[in-house]
Amino acid sequence: MSCSGIVGSVLPEDACAFWRATTMATVPESPATTSARRSTDYWIFLGAAIIASIVLRLIVNTKFQAPTILTDELTYSQLARDIADGKFSLSNGYGIVYPLLLAPSWVFNQFGTEAYTWMKATNAVLVSLTAIPVFLWARRMMQPRYALLAAVLTLLMPSMAYSGHVMTENAFVLFFMLAVWAMAVAVERPTILNQLLVVVAIVAAFATRAQAVVLLAALPLIILLYILAEERATGAFSLAGCARRVLRFWPLAAIAGLGVLAIAVRTLATDWKLSQLLQAYSATIGGQYTAENVSRYFLWHLGEATFALGVIPVAALLLLVGMWILNRTRSSAERAYLATAVVTIPLVILQVAIFTSYWSQRVSERNMYCVFPVVLIGLALWFDIKLPRPTRLTATAAAIAGVLVLSVPFGYLYPLAPSTETWAIVLPQILTRYLAQQGWDVQVVITISVAVALLVFGILRTRTAAILIPLLLIAYFGISQASVVHEVARAASGYRNAPSLGADADWLDRSVPAGADVALITGSSLGPDTDRLIGWETSFFNRTPFTWLSWGTNLFADPLTGDVTGPGGAALTLPTYVITPASARFSAPIVVPRGPFALQQPVPPYRLDFATGGVLADGWTSGAAFIDFYRPLAGAAFSVRLARPDVPATVPPAAITVRIGTLVQNADGTVGIDASPIVRTGTLAPNGEFTCEAPTPGVPFRVEITVDPTFSPAAFGGADTRELGAKLQATYGDSVIVG
Repeated sequence: MSCSGIVGSVLPEDACAFWRATTMATVPESPATTSARRSTDYWIFLGAAIIASIVLRLIVNTKFQAPTILTDELTYSQLARDIADGKFSLSNGYGIVYPLLLAPSWVFNQFGTEAYTWMKATNAVLVSLTAIPVFLWARRMMQPRYALLAAVLTLLMPSMAYSGHVMTENAFVLFFMLAVWAMAVAVERPTILNQLLVVVAIVAAFATRAQAVVLLAALPLIILLYILAEERATGAFSLAGCARRVLRFWPLAAIAGLGVLAIAVRTLATDWKLSQLLQAYSATIGGQYTAENVSRYFLWHLGEATFALGVIPVAALLLLVGMWILNRTRSSAERAYLATAVVTIPLVILQVAIFTSYWSQRVSERNMYCVFPVVLIGLALWFDIKLPRPTRLTATAAAIAGVLVLSVPFGYLYPLAPSTETWAIVLPQILTRYLAQQGWDVQVVITISVAVALLVFGILRTRTAAILIPLLLIAYFGISQASVVHEVARAASGYRNAPSLGADADWLDRSVPAGADVALITGSSLGPDTDRLIGWETSFFNRTPFTWLSWGTNLFADPLTGDVTGPGGAALTLPTYVITPASARFSAPIVVPRGPFALQQPVPPYRLDFATGGVLADGWTSGAAFIDFYRPLAGAAFSVRLARPDVPATVPPAAITVRIGTLVQNADGTVGIDASPIVRTGTLAPNGEFTCEAPTPGVPFRVEITVDPTFSPAAFGGADTRELGAKLQATYGDSVIVG
């Protein structure tokens, strides 16, 4: 079309000039130009997917308000903090890469709550960058759009939500994928540079997590399988050809020889042991493993991984392996990928199964999800070769994938911390809670779902399957991840809002000067497990280190006088600040009250103001409670208020007895009150209250409170299973002791 005739008569001259210039400039692109442009487009799409993943992870991670995998998250945070403070040591038994990546979070933030947000943001970036090696590896074998599919599915894996935890797995999945990609490239093209890059990648993965030691066993097996496959693919298989191919790996052999020599010299010259290569996991060498247990856990881990990935990707990879065995592959790159996948996936899962069969006795998805992207590359490769489904291979692959999932004992695994270890079964666990009320068996639902997935895999028309399978996987990943985030967020919220913590969990750093000497004294009414949890969380969110002490182990209080000493009555020297249970209050100023704990500055000679027993952290009593007062106030009265707020009307009324008397030692060595106490009695109805006031003696005294009968909220439809007496508020003079 030209700017002449009618067109020329209508358009002005300058418009005609523009028309001619643009028309003449529009020439067909060369194939090379078109390919380069499309390649650039896919990189733009990949970059957008990574950015979207980072944003998604940042949003999801805000729901994780506190670490819930303890003490692992505390350990990695402390290592990062040590690097930030210049105190890191390579001899601590942990890899250096992850703490190094987290260290800026502590360098640029003064308080732990802010550093925690930064550490989770670092995790979001790390897991999202995993898409790059996935895309590059897949791109060697397939069209860019399918390589992009593998990368996007990797970013959407439910396991990527571990970025909300301060765990080394977040860095390991990236460095593991870099290592296995480097291995696949090196076996396909064994140049000296590629082989050196393999060594660098494995060392980096090992410096991230000692679990990467499995790659040392995987590499020679991958080389052997690839060589056999290549010789077979040429159609002229010969031992001489295999030998020539083996010789091309002399750089790796030389490096391996030097490594063995260095280990031998160090072992002989020092007291160093080979097991120390495993760093903090060196104790795993001494586990009492049995073939039966390992086999069982290996099968369960394979099944859980298959279920976590939505069944179809595993079936697709199994089908590709079958085609490889039948010598139906297209390129050396495919054969290198399949050799790598066939070796690394089972070896990593076997490694995890061996560990868990003795040490944790549960399925640990977080220790094996580093291989999940390798499976997803296989799915993308299956798409690229037009979803071939030979009848026998398809049936075999589908049967194996189905049997693996159905071998998983979901009901057995539910109580074994699925919210920290086995995320794929969180969704079935939630379904069990809800569907069981409707009379549904969740195992039947799982079986039907697996059957539907395998029918889609094996029967659906190619064009329909090519569209439906990615959509189904994305939907499944989304639902599974939402269920996991819901459960973990609920647990994390409980941890963050545990007594003495809360939004200002870094309160200790804000309350004491830098470098202050602090001790945490356990032994509160919360119980030892909750005390430890509070101590761990406080340590996580605060730079200030503290010594752990315990009532009844490191320090003792005389039950008659309240004098505090060390074991055997020895003199005691406490740090400047102590975080002490509110149930054992020192005669010292309270710097900061923190619910069931208080920050105090006691000075010798140490003595308690008061101690309580049978009073729970939220102010409820058990059936019998007491308060011992060691610093009597002249003329001060004691008052008590007991209530049962928000209690069902069907809870029976309780008889209340309050006894106040001088502390005395009984014949059996226990402490009680004298024979002439002041007694107050009454009745406490549901949602009612009982109050009384009485004078106190001018010597150490005890207040005893009994509530009979007690009640359990769980017996009246509540979630609380405790046996409760009444909600207590006690004052002595002008001081509130409880409540």
